[in-house]
Amino acid sequence: MQAIAKKLFDVPKSAEDKVLILIRMNGGNDGPNMVFPRNQYAELLAQRANILVPESQILPLTAEVGLHPKMTGMQTLFNEGKLSVIQNVGYPEPNRSHFRSMDIWTTGALDINQTSGWLGRFFDSTYPNFPDAYPNMDFPDPFAISMGSEVSSTCQGLMGIALEAKTDGQAMKVALPGSMVRWDTWNWTVGATLYAGETLGAMQETIPTGADAIIRVIGFAVSADVIFFMPSSDQQSTVA
Repeated sequence: MQAIAKKLFDVPKSAEDKVLILIRMNGGNDGPNMVFPRNQYAELLAQRANILVPESQILPLTAEVGLHPKMTGMQTLFNEGKLSVIQNVGYPEPNRSHFRSMDIWTTGALDINQTSGWLGRFFDSTYPNFPDAYPNMDFPDPFAISMGSEVSSTCQGLMGIALEAKTDGQAMKVALPGSMVRWDTWNWTVGATLYAGETLGAMQETIPTGADAIIRVIGFAVSADVIFFMPSSDQQSTVA
């Protein structure tokens, strides 16, 4: 939240556009103690009397809904017509694993093999050649900026790794998610976990330790020269 309060770019008011900001909260969020169903307070009190905020302290938004007493700024935005609350957002048969549920939210898919994010797939379909020829006159700025010690997979598009260097127009061998890939020059330790390398397009068996390196599991070694390539949706960055 501190990062959002800081000015990132000098942009004149006339040039500002609508911006979507996603805030990922690492950890559980107690929804009924954040956005209260005021018209069901008696039922809440019967179930969670030891943690429920007193009814008199709830900040009213409507006759049915209120906010936690610390959220005065949000109440002001709502009263000014600048905030909406969308309730009952979810997916079929919710997974009770916090980690698996985070994967589902960021990928927008119930398929456990899905590694790209819902917003990343939109970028893939709308700007299929990105990042080639970007930035340009029409799109001088990045489409998305991620801040924090962990990088969400929400904006991650289809992740593949080129296994050889080619010139424009030549076919090249690429590892794609969910594929078994063989390469004669590899000499992996059988069963080893593989990480995205610290140099562009590389893979390695050891956890990256360089300053600001991205730690991301991308598969494992089936044999010395065969890997199963399946990039994880979770990744972290090291600290300089």
